[in-house]
Amino acid sequence: MIGSAYIFERDGSGYWNEVQKLVASDRAKYDFFGGSVSISDNYAIVGAIHEKEDASGGNTIIGAGSAYIFERDGSGYWNEVQKIVASDRAYIDHFGGSVSISDNYAIVSAINEDEDASGGNTLEDAGSAYIFKRDGNGVWNEVQNISPIEGDYFGSSVGLSGDYAVVGNLEKSHLCFDEGFVTLFESCTPVNEAEPENIIDNGDFESCILDPWAPYLYIPSVNTMNAVIFNGECYLTGITIADDPQIWHVQMSQTFTQEQKDKLETGTGYELSFSMAAEAEYRVFNVFLGQNDVSNLVTILDEDLVVGVEPENFSFSFNVASVPSVVRLIFNIGNETTELVLDSVKLVKTTGNSITQHIHSEGVRVMPNPANDFILVKAEECSIVSLYNSLGILVKETTFGNGNVQLDVSDLVKGVYLLEISNGSAITIEKVIVQ
Repeated sequence: MIGSAYIFERDGSGYWNEVQKLVASDRAKYDFFGGSVSISDNYAIVGAIHEKEDASGGNTIIGAGSAYIFERDGSGYWNEVQKIVASDRAYIDHFGGSVSISDNYAIVSAINEDEDASGGNTLEDAGSAYIFKRDGNGVWNEVQNISPIEGDYFGSSVGLSGDYAVVGNLEKSHLCFDEGFVTLFESCTPVNEAEPENIIDNGDFESCILDPWAPYLYIPSVNTMNAVIFNGECYLTGITIADDPQIWHVQMSQTFTQEQKDKLETGTGYELSFSMAAEAEYRVFNVFLGQNDVSNLVTILDEDLVVGVEPENFSFSFNVASVPSVVRLIFNIGNETTELVLDSVKLVKTTGNSITQHIHSEGVRVMPNPANDFILVKAEECSIVSLYNSLGILVKETTFGNGNVQLDVSDLVKGVYLLEISNGSAITIEKVIVQ
């Protein structure tokens, strides 16, 4: 169970001959060297999922795992050039479970790794994959830890070719495995040039890195969320919520730098726009701009919204009355676990002054708000009025023909609701408080 790997080479007649046996320089019992292998041109990589020591031969951790890179020299002999391990290696992570190498890159999985790329959001056996790059001195360095968008045993298989990496993912149900799937990743070059008019950094998510966006979890041991950039969009997945969830318990936010704050002028109009989609219809979320500290709450913008499976563009215009000491743009993910996709976030200065408003059809009126027993809705004839609770569940719906309807809310629980008025050509969404 020490393990080894064998190199075969095809001769001129098409016959494959064994030319070399590969073993680890620090081979030991139960290392399982050779459990996974990959070869590309003059490089080969071999996994050893039960290997215990780090690259220096110390820091023993049972089952942490490692991988070994071999390079073929001018005479055709394969030499071990480097042992690689995960930067966050841990007990029975099984780093090296699957490996792949291509040009100057290698990918190594650890199917039993529990933490995400940031070292948090612990999920048993969620799995990770690690990207290594060979520098100008021939040293292979870990450059990225890829965590799963969803699923179990992420990294059960990996492949690497050019700018693309593919990672297999097993789905488990108790002790049995259900259907699996694969996730395709594409490499990209960080974009450092920002649009001069856009106050938000990395709003189109074309950069390889998430920064300066960051997830916030109110109770990290209970709440979870992964934020993954894929194809220029930010996927908010793996969401779990507490038993008594608040809409702000799970957030995706950006804290403004001093340079960004300097672009906010009091008494001036601005427009915030973004695109959002969900994996289910009537997904509720909230967007907030301002300072959200408990001891110092300053609200510039605060809107509850509903989105469906089709990407929807949202746009808000508002005045900045004052600039707080801390400014954050926050997407409060809400009380649901369904996935969201965020893109095209822009905050730009507009000419003149404006008032806070959600772009909607003209002539819609909702009153009183807050409401006690009823809500009077005035809109175009043949409009459909739908009322959703904070979980996105439809609680009331009606169609009216004379342009006015009285909606009875006396039987509803106190709280915040979203009222959707649709006339076929436009949709208006209003936040309604029932008290």
